[in-house]
Amino acid sequence: MVGSLKELQMKWKYLAAQQAFRRNPMQTTLRLASWRTRCLLRVPATVHLRKSGVRMILPANWRGVAKLIYAFGDYYEPELLYLERVLSPGKVFVDAGANCESTRFWQARLWVERAV
Repeated sequence: MVGSLKELQMKWKYLAAQQAFRRNPMQTTLRLASWRTRCLLRVPATVHLRKSGVRMILPANWRGVAKLIYAFGDYYEPELLYLERVLSPGKVFVDAGANCESTRFWQARLWVERAV
């Protein structure tokens, strides 16, 4: 019981720290519930991350990053928003293991936009 309570507290602390949850807790909570239902029914989802212009098909797995992308949308990886502010043409960026390849999609979109 104590272990379960501690685990729940850790999950709440993580969720409360997320920008997407702070911006819209009800929507984020409903999206998590929706994702849980999709996982139980084994129904994948297609999401469109508007800020990065990336469209992804997410496998219906409760564990892993797909849940975060579905629930948090554009705010699932705050590092991408930071990189967009600090990177400019001519700067070097090293990707040491992108998760779900989202960082690579973002890099490609940014490179094409700034090269044109």
